[in-house]
Amino acid sequence: MMWQDIVPSLVTAIVGAVSAVWAYWAGRKKRHIEHVKDTSDAIRELNETITMQADRNGDLNSKVMSLQEEIASLKQALLDTTLKLKEKDAKLDEVLRNQETLMAQLNYYRKVAPHIKPPRG
Repeated sequence: MMWQDIVPSLVTAIVGAVSAVWAYWAGRKKRHIEHVKDTSDAIRELNETITMQADRNGDLNSKVMSLQEEIASLKQALLDTTLKLKEKDAKLDEVLRNQETLMAQLNYYRKVAPHIKPPRG
């Protein structure tokens, strides 16, 4: 009679222990799967963010290149304008020197021949 009382209790205890271990491992597996899904979602979001940033980086790089070309063009235009201004400045200096020479000659002739009047007209 004793075996009849012990065996069902022992079987129930073993089934309970197996059930507890099974539930523990099933729960752990479920948590692991949820963790993997969360990690996968986070990686997917990070990948989308990286792709978006790469697109923005490409756009900004294009704008930088365009601005660098514009700056180079403006520098060349400034250099051309500076050269033209230097040429005009040199011509203006020459004109001023010619004017000074002519004024000196005019003053000389006024002193040498004060009786000659310039023509009117």
